[in-house]
Amino acid sequence: MTNESQPVTIGGNHIANLTNNDVSVVQVSFSQTPFIVTQILTTFPNVNTLDVFNSGLSRIQPNAFAYARWLRVLNIQGNALISIPANAFIGASNVQTMYLINNAIQNIHQNAFVGLSNLDLILLSSNQIRDLPPF
Repeated sequence: MTNESQPVTIGGNHIANLTNNDVSVVQVSFSQTPFIVTQILTTFPNVNTLDVFNSGLSRIQPNAFAYARWLRVLNIQGNALISIPANAFIGASNVQTMYLINNAIQNIHQNAFVGLSNLDLILLSSNQIRDLPPF
């Protein structure tokens, strides 16, 4: 037996008879994912934490969070994300904590955070924000 990491598939009945509905945390890291893949949130409908680390994320496309009704924590760090567009997080109304750290964010639309009525904390450190509009 070696100490090598073994690949694990989450979903279906692959791990201890869990189903996709049992998955509460999804981590996307060190991949080439240029945008939030909506299928993550439809495949795992009960996700409450989404982490996107060093994954080449460069944009948030419209309706990316349309199925994020249970999402509470959104953690986007170390990506090439330059801009946060208007209505970027529509559908993620229950997000309480958002980490947008160490990306390349320069521009944030004044309506970027529309619909985030439960947002308590947003961290924007280590970006290149030139102007922070009123929200």
